[in-house]
Amino acid sequence: MVHVRSSSLTRLTIRGRTAYSMLLAMVSVLLVPMTLVVGAPAARADDVFTRPADGVWRVSGHGFGHGRGLSQWGSYGAAVAGVPWDQILSTYYPGTTRTTYPNNLIRVRLTVDSTQLRVSSSVGLVAVGADGVVTALPPNATQWRLVPTATGQRLEALTDAWRPFPLSGTTDIRSWVRFENSAKVLRLWRSGGTSVDYRGMAYGYAAAGFISTVLHLPLEDYLRGVVPRESPAAWPTEALRAQTVAARSYGVAAQLRPASSASDICDTTSCQVFGGTTSYSTSGAATALEYASTNASIADTAGVVLTYQGAIAFTEFSASNGGWSTTGSKPYLVAKPDPWSGLAPGDSVDTWSGVLRASDLEAQYPQIGTLTQLVVTQRDGNGDWGGRVLSARIDGTAGSVQVTGGAIMRARPFPANSDGLRSNWFSLGSTLPFGNLDGTTWTGNALRVTGWTIDPDTADPINIHVYLDGVNVRQATANTPRPDVAAYYPAYGPNHGYDLSLNAAPGTHQVCTYAINTGAGAVNPQLGCRTITVPQSTPTGAFDGTTWTGNALRVTGWTI
Repeated sequence: MVHVRSSSLTRLTIRGRTAYSMLLAMVSVLLVPMTLVVGAPAARADDVFTRPADGVWRVSGHGFGHGRGLSQWGSYGAAVAGVPWDQILSTYYPGTTRTTYPNNLIRVRLTVDSTQLRVSSSVGLVAVGADGVVTALPPNATQWRLVPTATGQRLEALTDAWRPFPLSGTTDIRSWVRFENSAKVLRLWRSGGTSVDYRGMAYGYAAAGFISTVLHLPLEDYLRGVVPRESPAAWPTEALRAQTVAARSYGVAAQLRPASSASDICDTTSCQVFGGTTSYSTSGAATALEYASTNASIADTAGVVLTYQGAIAFTEFSASNGGWSTTGSKPYLVAKPDPWSGLAPGDSVDTWSGVLRASDLEAQYPQIGTLTQLVVTQRDGNGDWGGRVLSARIDGTAGSVQVTGGAIMRARPFPANSDGLRSNWFSLGSTLPFGNLDGTTWTGNALRVTGWTIDPDTADPINIHVYLDGVNVRQATANTPRPDVAAYYPAYGPNHGYDLSLNAAPGTHQVCTYAINTGAGAVNPQLGCRTITVPQSTPTGAFDGTTWTGNALRVTGWTI
């Protein structure tokens, strides 16, 4: 079965690629530096999408995120095609060169708890004030914290209760305080009762009744908490190396910006995600956040960064550009076709389906009254439908508003909504199937796969295909009752779920489901992918006994 993504680039995205198609993909990769990119077609203006009868647009889209610089899924696809990490980077950041940079400290603003900075007691734990005085913190306390006061902050120790602990003879601390210990790994507590181990030293700053926590740690240690948060640790080595160099360059660019605050960078998607070394649940169960594969990619590319005309490159990246990168603020952040988008197995964001309700936009822009139509007034001219939506007008009974494509996306974003919009490259005229892979579980003797799908072209249940580790292993009709889905989409009836069982050997597997389109076009959209580990099964049984029959020894028992 072929799952195809149509494109103005006239290329196929095929699951279970043949050797011939892989060869063509590799040839296209080799030709990239010599490709003549013809000027993009004129942007399609004034695409008018009238309000559907049920108030719900079925959306088709490409990409996940802003699309500037490196595409993480595209990088995965390149690695699958045998492209080395340095060529991946030179394609996504044309004109840049590689150099090395020292392992300096980077300052990371953490989202742990804005009401306090709470640290577990540990060997050699000290508090250092702005005056430089080092105070050894007694081991009789289990935790330490900084809390805001009217004039600054106060250090407290948890023994039988939280009690003030003076630094330099006072409990009224007017400046920052730093925690560090012998292991250079601190356990910091989040507001919900979970905690995380972080490498480095933690600074607490008080302002306006809140505590800002800033971690100082070496750049290479910082990357150990970034790379597996940005690209899954199971991805191919060349993709992880490319991600590492992009993340390192992004971090150094942040380090070198003029200091305007106590931190260089944050730990969320607003910067690049940073997770520490180990996380702990409220019950204390530990989850490792660093992996051998990503640590190896950091060591293999130690210190390597990208520069442009002698300056550190601003190496933006996103999950997927959907087949076209977009123009950024730097000469090396250019709009051009991506030869690798969609090549990676399980790529669910090269092409996606979603839902946008008129009520989503009415809630965002109540001044328009009842929405009557959405008019796309400008696209960037690159790829399907004329490319990404740059600007649009939303018309209603009480008025109109001018918005960006990003604003439309944020009215119903993914992943806050499982069927939300993932980028500003979309069309509201979609009749592609949509739905979700809700989950995969091991029942003890089989893999259970559950989800739902609907095709706007029909109220009848449609077929799905299930892939296990890139191989089509099951075809079925999504016709099981799903009252929850029917409540959202009553026009299509109640029976659009699937609940299937698969055989699987012990080990880690990837399960993906695809909706089989009944309408126009050749696209069979992916409903989702999940990774699941099937445990090793140990036989059980009993030895009942032995008896002598007169001419033989009889042995009895059972096993399963």
